[in-house]
Amino acid sequence: MNETEEQRQIRLEKERERSRSSRMNETEEQRQIRLEKERERSRSSRTNETEKQREIRLEKKKEQTQSTRTNELEEQRQIRLEQQKKRSQVNRTKKKVEKPNNENISTGQNFSHSNWPGPISRDLKDTRLQQFLEQMSMSKLAEATCAVCNIRTSAKDAKKIPISKIPNIELLKVSEELKSLIRNSTENTSIFNGNDNNGQTTAHIKTANNMWLGDIPTELQGLTIPEEKLISLYRHNSCIIKLQSPFHSTTTAQTALKGHCITFLQNVPNIVNSLPLTLADLCDTLKVIFIGARPPDRLH
Repeated sequence: MNETEEQRQIRLEKERERSRSSRMNETEEQRQIRLEKERERSRSSRTNETEKQREIRLEKKKEQTQSTRTNELEEQRQIRLEQQKKRSQVNRTKKKVEKPNNENISTGQNFSHSNWPGPISRDLKDTRLQQFLEQMSMSKLAEATCAVCNIRTSAKDAKKIPISKIPNIELLKVSEELKSLIRNSTENTSIFNGNDNNGQTTAHIKTANNMWLGDIPTELQGLTIPEEKLISLYRHNSCIIKLQSPFHSTTTAQTALKGHCITFLQNVPNIVNSLPLTLADLCDTLKVIFIGARPPDRLH
């Protein structure tokens, strides 16, 4: 709509006139509804306004207030001051009523805080530490190898029984290599974990199935990691070694070190044909990691 400034002023004046006329004829209920809607629109617009828009609005409101007070009559001024005085009295009365409630809330919070658990006593700490040490002692963590199923299990879960009382003893036939390791006395006591289905079948990993590897030959003792890698039928993707300084320095001490190894079948003839392995190939699986505040000295 293309209206001139004069037409715009006439239209606005007519709208103000209609608004004044409707306000004069409205009931108290209609007035309250209108004021509530205006307050709602005002809150909504203030919530969504930017900081710059807020500053402009406050500046306009300040100018309007100054203009109104400059042009007001003495009677209007007295009415305004009287209204301000009443609002101040209402606010002071409201604060006096709210203060005891706030004190009660604070007292309730302090009471709830007083019911919080206190610090742990030294005796309780010592007791729990002693219980932890007992549960982590070798008597609790010791393991033993079952003489029947060849499974390594916790020593406290295993029991000792005479060999003569082992059921189906004929399934535990001994190979020639193992005869020197087992005495044939009926008084001999063996460790048995009790989870072998009464020995009715020969387990895959039983010692009777020649699962005893025997001692390491002299030629294969003390091999380095690269030497073990060359002759192994399986290769591992990583080798983690925990080193401990003989000087027990707290700056280089390791609190814990945990590693996982995954093995893969490798073709030994192809490895032999590619000997010697390059340094880069060996470094793929051999890593040295220093843990501490600073690198250890060469002496360490």
